[in-house]
Amino acid sequence: MSSGFKASHDLRSADCAERIGYAKIFKNCAKIIITATLTLAFISCGGGGSSSSSSANNNQNPPPPSAKSITPIYFGNKYVDLIPENPTKQKYDEKLFALINGNVYDADKNPIANVKVTILNQKEYGSALTNDQGFYIIPVEGGRKITIRLQKEGYLTIDRIIETKIQDFNIAQDITMLKLDEKATTIDLNSDQIQAHTSTTITDDRGSRSASIVFNGKTP
Repeated sequence: MSSGFKASHDLRSADCAERIGYAKIFKNCAKIIITATLTLAFISCGGGGSSSSSSANNNQNPPPPSAKSITPIYFGNKYVDLIPENPTKQKYDEKLFALINGNVYDADKNPIANVKVTILNQKEYGSALTNDQGFYIIPVEGGRKITIRLQKEGYLTIDRIIETKIQDFNIAQDITMLKLDEKATTIDLNSDQIQAHTSTTITDDRGSRSASIVFNGKTP
């Protein structure tokens, strides 16, 4: 094909699956113009609009494996949309795919949103966030004990061990996250004086109480 060559091919038959040079002509395309660079201009395809595509590079490398690709015969195929956007895993083991889900509440049984849920020491699984109902779900490779970590600013971090099954949901017990005490005391560790910190007093159906820690001013 020489430089500047342009050929047009009008498609009048129902079968448009023939090839012209290296360019495949697709069904329902009324007209295709082929230039020297093998750029296809699709005119009136599928009954509306126009689009363009290039086949200049016929030796493109295949796309890398996707973490969100699971064979339909496996449990995980229905739940690939639940895989976080930030995992570093290239692909999950289809036979071991499993889901961990549960709910997170505060001390008053109110759901906590936007709690970060991760798999302890396994950053390759990425992270999930609880929704407005405090619900979370995160895919893993099961068949073993897995520790989930729950974190949110202003709350104590919590770790929970889950014995997971494969090809199934693994429902964790409800988790209660406690707020960090905002009360603070500056302690001088070089002082020989007795110093103490006392927490904010809390009151519930068991009465009122607080916690204290005392520094006696003595070094070992």
